[in-house]
Amino acid sequence: MKIAIFIIHYYNKDGVFKGKSTRGNPAIRKMSAERTIEAARNVKGADVFVCGFPGSSLVDIDIDASKINSDPRLISYETLASLRKYSGLYDYFAVVEDDILINGDTFGNIIHFDRHHDARAIFLPNRIEVKGNIIACVDTDLNPNKTDKQLTYRGRTLRVYENPNSSIFIVNAEKLEIIKAEVDHSFRGLVVGGPMASAMAHFHKPFDLYRVDDGLDFHTVQHLDVFDTIPPKRTLIQRAAGKLRRLVSSTAAN
Repeated sequence: MKIAIFIIHYYNKDGVFKGKSTRGNPAIRKMSAERTIEAARNVKGADVFVCGFPGSSLVDIDIDASKINSDPRLISYETLASLRKYSGLYDYFAVVEDDILINGDTFGNIIHFDRHHDARAIFLPNRIEVKGNIIACVDTDLNPNKTDKQLTYRGRTLRVYENPNSSIFIVNAEKLEIIKAEVDHSFRGLVVGGPMASAMAHFHKPFDLYRVDDGLDFHTVQHLDVFDTIPPKRTLIQRAAGKLRRLVSSTAAN
């Protein structure tokens, strides 16, 4: 299994981005980027490429995005549009923001899911925020609306939320061919949120994005540079208790 992981990285306190890519603590941003890169390199079979702008970076860059587009706000769009150049070279393709911690278990879940479900379905990890003993998924908290699409996977309920953002994009070679055929690679507009989230939403358009709907203890990626405000949610202990109850119920049912 060959996997290409492209990590989007940008930091410039005088840059055009709004948010922590311009105003965040550089030491924290660097630490987050380094942890993201290290975790990606530990994924079995992965080649990791850091995409960024020389001079606006806290880590070494593998792909100079400034040669593709001088506007750093479009780095995700340009990276996603460039995936077609790698068609046939890899089995899976991922684009990840530089503060998103991913692991081999996440890829394993996606690979297993893809083997058993339609090519139009994507198993999207929930992006979790951890602050003290509080854990939350801000993406679904901000927009809890769901479609009527639902399925069960490994005993868990999966639903399609209206919010497509998790700061991560992972597709296999078959899905990439669908994207090549159906997605407008020249589009650079806003779909949801800012340009970074919009890029991933745009390239996800041909698919149903299924999330785990009954807990944040399975199939997640962690947002390392957490949001300043996290909506109040159950504590980690309360979530662990919920997981135990589900396990007991599942065992009793079997």
